[in-house]
Amino acid sequence: MWIHPIIEERQRKGHFHPLFAEVQRDEKKFFNFTRMSRSTFYELLAVCGEKLAKKDTPMRNAITSEEKLVITIRYLATGCSLAELHYNFRIGRSTASNIIQEVCEAIWIELADKVIPQCSTEKWIEIAKVFQTCAQFLNCIGAIDGNIFGLSSHSIVGLCTTYNYKQYYSTYCLRCAMPIIASLGDKTFPLSENLLRPFGGKQLTPLKETFNARLTRARRYIECCFGILANKWRIFHRPIDATVVKAACALHNFIRTRDGTRSNDEKLDENINLEGLAPDTTHRGNPLALSARDKYAQYFVKQKTV
Repeated sequence: MWIHPIIEERQRKGHFHPLFAEVQRDEKKFFNFTRMSRSTFYELLAVCGEKLAKKDTPMRNAITSEEKLVITIRYLATGCSLAELHYNFRIGRSTASNIIQEVCEAIWIELADKVIPQCSTEKWIEIAKVFQTCAQFLNCIGAIDGNIFGLSSHSIVGLCTTYNYKQYYSTYCLRCAMPIIASLGDKTFPLSENLLRPFGGKQLTPLKETFNARLTRARRYIECCFGILANKWRIFHRPIDATVVKAACALHNFIRTRDGTRSNDEKLDENINLEGLAPDTTHRGNPLALSARDKYAQYFVKQKTV
């Protein structure tokens, strides 16, 4: 058959026709459906729409830029499979896959330079002041953490990948601030002069416990960072293409600068482990690194006794 009956009914019964038109009448439902406000969605469409547009042919009408964007947003937001998109939007699985790749590439190309921040010295100083005010950790310009993303089979070639201890291919996504004075990491990172990690062991002195508690307080921002991203874009809970990772991060920043921290009216799934899966590293650090951490620990203890 030229067109399967399921796909043939796309205009009448698909999730874009007529469901999306109904969703647009309710701002709250629209935000829940697309993870963004109506104004932000159409601004995004204006930015990327030209790259996504195709011409109709005598054989069939092209899928519009708007529908392509909705399909991709629902894929990112729900973490659904291509089979689900096939039945929900009544398009072919290969068509859905091509649309997602096309839209994600367009989002990254059009948004990356606009929404991925390029920090200056003034910005680092501003960040350091926030860490000192909110976390009482001075001379710190950021926290560092990472997560392992499972990769779909077709995205393995050409990437820095690992066949990890859980028996699947993955890549490690590092989220960090480049250290000027001090950046904070957990026990998966080696201790250095500019990167502080907690003291190891179970029987810790009060001085070491105080330092670890203060470092944990400062690191809670980066711990929450990926949780917020993955709760909004559920695609991060399953193996994905590397292009999707970049596009979702750019899209996330684009939306937050316009819609703020507005939630999806969905609670974070507390049963999902959002911690990095990399094994613990036990690098002790050089004498200068050990001295830097000790100075912080002594400073925090003095603060408590003043």
